Amino acid sequence: MGGLDSFCQLKNDNNNDLNTTITTTTISSNIVEEDPSIEALHRLKSTFRTIIVVISALGVAGNILNLMTLRSPSLRNVPFMFIRALALFDLISLTAILLHFSLEWLQIESDIVIFYEVWVQDVLINSFLVAGLYCAVLLTIERFLLIRKPLSTGRRLLSIENTVLVKIGFALLAALLLHAPMSLQWQAKCSEYEPLVNNNENKEIEVHKVSCLHWARGKFNNRDLLCREPFFALYNYYKMGRELLRFFCVLLLVILNAVIARHLQVAKDYWGF
Repeated sequence: MGGLDSFCQLKNDNNNDLNTTITTTTISSNIVEEDPSIEALHRLKSTFRTIIVVISALGVAGNILNLMTLRSPSLRNVPFMFIRALALFDLISLTAILLHFSLEWLQIESDIVIFYEVWVQDVLINSFLVAGLYCAVLLTIERFLLIRKPLSTGRRLLSIENTVLVKIGFALLAALLLHAPMSLQWQAKCSEYEPLVNNNENKEIEVHKVSCLHWARGKFNNRDLLCREPFFALYNYYKMGRELLRFFCVLLLVILNAVIARHLQVAKDYWGF
């Protein structure tokens, strides 16, 4: 809950007050010049960003090679269908991560780019990463059932090839639905409005903000929604449930793979190879 608590308790958040952006930037630049610890923090963030970009680029290249290899007709059975989906989902998510840093570096002022960064980017990256995790879970369950009940086709629920694509599709849909609420945490801010000037009954000039001409670059905390009850509590419970589900999938992978490894070792000792 710490993430929401932190920005809801801040009353002077420069991310939510565009009028103080220039002043805050000036003050921050002066602090950076005077405080070596902040300079070190910026260097650490830059190093961390470089590491993420390198790892993501290697992951993209590796998944492209995997997909090219998996095009072989001999690799069309059920396990490789899950592996192919896992490689594809990872490729999409890692490409989206590289796109994030590219847009951050290019600083493109476009409403489409701002819309993508605010409401689409986080959902896209997390959904496809977790969809890949779900595919890994499905593949591990398939291997587990094949080892435990190799002759019982009734128990091998995932071995029917014409239903594998449906299961992969449901895994992706579940991941998208699970992470869709992440878009509620952010909002866009208008930096320039189209004014409407008119005279009221007292012949005084009134200026109204009608429509937005330019949107501000960046994502801003959606305090108007998430800092009010019951949305604050609901979103915190959602975050905890989302992370618990992800942890459960990882734990299930570890347990099933340990059982599979144990059965393979027993079979190896029994048959002497």
